[in-house]
Amino acid sequence: MSFSSRSRSSSFWPIAAAVVVAASIWGLYAWRATDSGNSPAEQVAQGQDAATGESDSDGASHLVSLRATRPAQPATPLQSGSLVSNGQIPTPGETGSVSGGDSDAQEIRTNASVAWANRPLSISESRDGGVTVQLPDSPGAAEMERARAVMAKGDLLGARGLLSLALKSGLSEADEEFARGELGRIADVLLFSRATNIGDPLTGVHVVEPGDTLNAIAVRHRISEDVIARINGITHPDLLQVGQRIKYIRGPFHAIVHKSKFRMDVMLGDTLVRSIRVGLGADGSTPTGDWLVRDKLKNPDWTDPVTNRHYSAGDPENPIGNRWIALEGLSGEAVGRRGFGIHGTVDAESIGQEMSMGCVRLLPGDIEFLFDLVVVRQTRVEVRP
Repeated sequence: MSFSSRSRSSSFWPIAAAVVVAASIWGLYAWRATDSGNSPAEQVAQGQDAATGESDSDGASHLVSLRATRPAQPATPLQSGSLVSNGQIPTPGETGSVSGGDSDAQEIRTNASVAWANRPLSISESRDGGVTVQLPDSPGAAEMERARAVMAKGDLLGARGLLSLALKSGLSEADEEFARGELGRIADVLLFSRATNIGDPLTGVHVVEPGDTLNAIAVRHRISEDVIARINGITHPDLLQVGQRIKYIRGPFHAIVHKSKFRMDVMLGDTLVRSIRVGLGADGSTPTGDWLVRDKLKNPDWTDPVTNRHYSAGDPENPIGNRWIALEGLSGEAVGRRGFGIHGTVDAESIGQEMSMGCVRLLPGDIEFLFDLVVVRQTRVEVRP
């Protein structure tokens, strides 16, 4: 054998030995992974050390460095507007949490049948890899925030529109109460005061011409003479001056009674102008459906059909107070029915309760306010469950 042949032979065996040792080590490594029933990537997904096969002592999921090994599947990215599905969809104002150890809870569904799915979500990730989704408080929350900003700038017309939209969209209980209160205050300024706004579609200005009467102006705009006199500060309706400018409201007003909430919403078109607490008929006896105002009386006399006691007009003990708005049923449970009405009360504790004989009760100040707004044969009242 030549020197060159001995040299090649002596260098071959160390290389071969190194290859055999490396293959043996890799075989042992692969056998341990196979024996555990999981691939190295699967061990990482289960929170095990790929080198030792041991779980973290406190059971918490964490990522373990695996050198050149890749995860079996790439992590699913969280889509904006998607919901985490663990068999339940978080309701407004609640959070939904995804646990790192529950495969069902880790599923991210991008399609949902609820409107909340398309609204902005607040998303955060916990230390253990869980994802928390915070849904908006209510569908109308964005409109409510815009309304607050517009009100801060003094734009009452803009605020009225945004608050109305927020109410229709849906609000939390606290925001709804705030919106109703603000709409009532805005109505006091824009509707029930002498102030005029040429951009307000709910009001206008009439310039008195020869032969005009306050009653004729009121009838033309389907509002009562009382309310047009009040907002213009007119104490002598028969002394109008030619050229006098008179603010009017484009009527008629109507009302919606929500029995379940003991609330009446006084409306002008689609705009809420006042929310009023009411009392209702005992044992749910106030009929639902549509009603028409057929008459209204100040200081009515009344005979109690149960005790047969008669109360004269102006009697301070009269249970129906000093205002009576007679109703005529048009549809639903109300159809064809008379004898029901909206009136005052001398029992303030009955408001918010079912204690009347079927009529709708209001506190003295509220019935006087409503009485001036309604117009006979024009104003409708809807009673909802």
